[in-house]
Amino acid sequence: MKISETLLFVEDLDRGIQFMERTGLVLQNRQDWGWALFLDPVTGQKVGMLLRSAWEEESEHSLPPRLSFESDDLDADVEMLREAGATVGDISGDEDSTRSCTFIDQDGIAYFLWQSNE
Repeated sequence: MKISETLLFVEDLDRGIQFMERTGLVLQNRQDWGWALFLDPVTGQKVGMLLRSAWEEESEHSLPPRLSFESDDLDADVEMLREAGATVGDISGDEDSTRSCTFIDQDGIAYFLWQSNE
């Protein structure tokens, strides 16, 4: 597992994008369903922005995660997280594309875990 991006939740994606671009972040990807990805050109850090309504429609957890991890082996990482005491939500997605889940640590902090098989 490696940190992939910090996550922000917004009510208005267009307004959020305009604000982030003014801070100097570069928009790398935008999805019509409510997702945008930015890159800090100085540090290389990524920031993901998600419509709060899109999260609420798709998630079984009410706690929105603030940190996203990319996995090379989602099933192994899910097992490791469970053994470490995390509560792991159901895995969504297809084996041929992107699979993901949310997990909550022992302090109640939510995280997002994903693996791309594309």
